[in-house]
Amino acid sequence: MPIDVKSFSIFGLTSLAMALLNGPVPGSLVYFESFILAFSSVYLHVQNQKNGVTYEDGTFEMFSQHIPWPVVRYNKDGFPVLWNNKMAEETGYSYKEILAYYQKNGDIMGLFYTGENLVKVREHLAHVSKSGEGYVNVAFTMNAKS
Repeated sequence: MPIDVKSFSIFGLTSLAMALLNGPVPGSLVYFESFILAFSSVYLHVQNQKNGVTYEDGTFEMFSQHIPWPVVRYNKDGFPVLWNNKMAEETGYSYKEILAYYQKNGDIMGLFYTGENLVKVREHLAHVSKSGEGYVNVAFTMNAKS
C-alpha cells in the first residue's frame, strides 16, 4: 500500500536509535527489526514509484489474472506492466516476448497495429495524454501473432 515515506523513515530511525541505546538488553532486537521493516517498506515504495507501479496496479494485476478477458496495461511511458494469460492466448504473444520486443524497439504499439490503425492509435493516445480522458467505447483492430 502507499506509505508516507517521511513518517516511516522517522519511525525507522527512532527504532534504530532505541536499538543502539539499549544495546544487548533483551527486547532491543525488536527495535532493530522495526528499523529493518520500516526501511524495507520505504525502499520498496520508492522503487515502485520509480518504476511507475502503484498499489492499485497490484490489486488490478491480481484481479486480472482471474478474469476470462484479455487485459493489458501500460505505464505512462508505454512500458507493458501487465499482460494477463488471456491476453497471451488472444494475441499469441507471451509477456516475455512482449518485454523482449519492447526492449528492442522501445514501443509496443508497432507490434499490434499497422498502417492506418497505428496512426489512429497514436492519435488517440496523444489525445488521452493531453485531455486525461479515458478509453471509453474506443476499439481498434489489433493484429495477433498468428
